Amino acid sequence: MPAFIYMIQKFHPLKPYPRSPFMIFVQLQKNLEIDDIDSFLKHFLPIFESGVKEDRYQMQYVADFIRSMGRRDHTIDNYLSIYSLHVDIQQLWEMFLYLSKGDDLSEILKKHLISNLKKHIILVSMPIFLKLIRSAQELEKWVKNNIHTRFKEILEAIVDAFIENRCRETQSSRQLSRSDWKQLFDIRRQLSTVNNIQQSGSLAMYQHLLFTMDTQIQSTVERIKS
Repeated sequence: MPAFIYMIQKFHPLKPYPRSPFMIFVQLQKNLEIDDIDSFLKHFLPIFESGVKEDRYQMQYVADFIRSMGRRDHTIDNYLSIYSLHVDIQQLWEMFLYLSKGDDLSEILKKHLISNLKKHIILVSMPIFLKLIRSAQELEKWVKNNIHTRFKEILEAIVDAFIENRCRETQSSRQLSRSDWKQLFDIRRQLSTVNNIQQSGSLAMYQHLLFTMDTQIQSTVERIKS
């Protein structure tokens, strides 16, 4: 395996390649009758990170490579976390949409997509958030039935993360207007797989809105009294 990894390092493309370099490496491994795919994935990880940092890979090739890892939970976590660390929310979101167009969006992939998307989504502005969500809503009609529930669960988790973050926001420049909250309310209602006020995003939003309204009413009363 060390000799094979050295060969990959030596001949690794230095810029985006018209074919998936990952599939080339995997095929080469098979041709050389190197059967230990887990060892390959472990030793290839630093090369992958370097390639992501240097923008050598096309998103769809990375997505297909990660999807091909099947049920290797820890390995998928490592690769997706590294990719997420070195790309922006738009690139990671495009990967989510790309994976949602296929036939297989596994529970493992769902779990790690949620984990990594959450880290990005809480940092974006309301306009960017709305743009991302709308792109997913436009794609939804093309999502296949066998993965539709997982697709919706990812969106719910991401929307909840954004809502909960904004409910805790204290910087006035990042606080949302009534119109923004109405849009979030509508989005959350449309996404709900079940009608349950106890869902984290919904509950946080209701609590925030009630507290805000109560505070505003008290302020108005105080001004009238004075």
